[in-house]
Amino acid sequence: MTPPCTPTPADRAHNERRRESQRINPRWKKDWAEFVQKCEKRCRQGHREYGDESFDRSAFSLLEEMEEEVLDTAVWGFITWTRLHSLRERMQILEDKMGEVEMRELIEEVGDE
Repeated sequence: MTPPCTPTPADRAHNERRRESQRINPRWKKDWAEFVQKCEKRCRQGHREYGDESFDRSAFSLLEEMEEEVLDTAVWGFITWTRLHSLRERMQILEDKMGEVEMRELIEEVGDE
């Protein structure tokens, strides 16, 4: 069995097709509008709750708030990592049972839906 970090010929071919597709239609263009929309929604929610108070807070207060947000993000990152790690372990079990080619075909089939 190939270690998970070593790309197989099938991985390389799949990655090349994906890179070509992304060159023609970069993913950021698809995601950018949604990102801006979500930022605007958060600004509107914040304005309803706090008005323009955030613009008047001291730099020190804003830095404290940012530190708290970074810690929240780090904790959510850890939680996400544990879930991804568990998912990867389960996928490895499936791949061991099904075989790499059959597993890749299943992933691509599900990805097309």
